[in-house]
Amino acid sequence: MKLWHILAAAGGGGALLLARSAHAMTKNDTTGSTLAPMGPEARAVVAEAREEAAEKKTLGPKAVEVLLRDLGAKEDPPGSNRGPVIDRIILGVKKDGRGLLGKPWCARAARWAYDKAAEELGLPPPFASIKSSLALVSDWKKYMKDYELRAPKVGAAALRVDQGKSNHATIVARVLGDDLYTVEGNHKHAVALVKRKKSAFNLFLDVEAFARAKSKDKSEVSGYLVGTSLLTTPW
Repeated sequence: MKLWHILAAAGGGGALLLARSAHAMTKNDTTGSTLAPMGPEARAVVAEAREEAAEKKTLGPKAVEVLLRDLGAKEDPPGSNRGPVIDRIILGVKKDGRGLLGKPWCARAARWAYDKAAEELGLPPPFASIKSSLALVSDWKKYMKDYELRAPKVGAAALRVDQGKSNHATIVARVLGDDLYTVEGNHKHAVALVKRKKSAFNLFLDVEAFARAKSKDKSEVSGYLVGTSLLTTPW
């Protein structure tokens, strides 16, 4: 079985070699219907996302708006998992992704969006409680499995995990009946807005609820007490 090898610096200049099976990281995803970044359908979703982020000022909707800012940004050259915008996304807000440059980046795009959203909202870092780069889709499932949603909502992470094909991580930008619009990285070598059926994913995670529960700051000022939680969502 082919292995992904990630070489990351460890304290004192040493190195830690991590080997993961290929199914743990996604290659370039091509599923679903990709929206033209400047097309009317994409513009409508972007406008709605901006409005919702401004109105709610909570982590999930803000993460959608953050990643949509880079809509259409492409790898250079295609297939390299590199490029000015792609490198920024992979490096992340904490600049902890240097060893991941050139690797599949859909999960890092999701992490970038949530981390940047929290920073701009003045919220605590959402993933401070876990020691993971969250570059592996399987790690999102591992650390946030207790925050699975029964139905998708705007700002939730939408994952395709362990289905005998490449895993993929996205963020739900809009829910329209059985259809979903997701914003994501590593889709056709770009940051993309994609329309799919809900059935294209087998896991939806309430990242906002996870961050709220794990935050050391439990005051309402944190912002994590605002919005929908697993305890208050009517099913």
